[in-house]
Amino acid sequence: MGAATTEGERTGMNRAEIIELLNAALSAEYNSFIGHALASNPYVAPEWERDLALFEELREDENDLSRAVLVQFSRYRAGPTLGAFRLWKEDLNFLSLEWLIIRAHEESLIDLAAAEARCARLPDDAELRATLDSIVITKKRHVERLSKAAEKMKAGRDARRATQHAVTVVKVPGLAGPATKKPAAAAAPKPPGPPGAPKAPGAPKPPGAPKAPRAPTPPGAAPKAPPLPPGAKAPAAPPPPAPPAPAAPPAPRKSSGAPPLPPGFKKPGS
Repeated sequence: MGAATTEGERTGMNRAEIIELLNAALSAEYNSFIGHALASNPYVAPEWERDLALFEELREDENDLSRAVLVQFSRYRAGPTLGAFRLWKEDLNFLSLEWLIIRAHEESLIDLAAAEARCARLPDDAELRATLDSIVITKKRHVERLSKAAEKMKAGRDARRATQHAVTVVKVPGLAGPATKKPAAAAAPKPPGPPGAPKAPGAPKPPGAPKAPRAPTPPGAAPKAPPLPPGAKAPAAPPPPAPPAPAAPPAPRKSSGAPPLPPGFKKPGS
């Protein structure tokens, strides 16, 4: 009786493992993110029509891969068993195609990694390997095409958000002050000359050059005093004039005690 075959010496997979691998590959293609997005009534702007056509083209590739996997099921005389959609908890209904394209690129990277992991488990079956290798090649092409479409969508989204922000932003004084200017670089100091070196004399004025005119004296201003001789002191400033004395109040008129007469009447006895 021969020795038992260890896991490291094993070169193939049993039938149950191969059927499990085929079910995983078929479920990934049939229940793909792109297929779910197309069935969820996405919002498509006029400028996104070409991106919608890209989704439909990639979905056709997934359908072709599903048919190729079903052929392998017939070779192993087994029926397929689809697994649940891994994103069944997410509602994609009526989302914009812009968001779906960006998300589809992220999901395509996950699908590619899963397809490569399945290829690493393949038994010595050339036809089965050719089928699963074609899935990896197709997924790599999908990643590349979705990457370009996602970058375009992100650029358009960022430009639109920047425009909306510039229109709707409310500027509050004091929250965002003006940008501070960078201080100008200080000029390098000049090296000092040798000690005791005389300064260079200024340029002499040409003889007969007219002097600059003085500014005119404003009207009402006191004339400028002439310069004092050397050693003389400036005279003291005169004291300010005394304020005028208040006027005496008028003397009260003497009253005779009799009421004033009406106009036209004479004083009796006059």
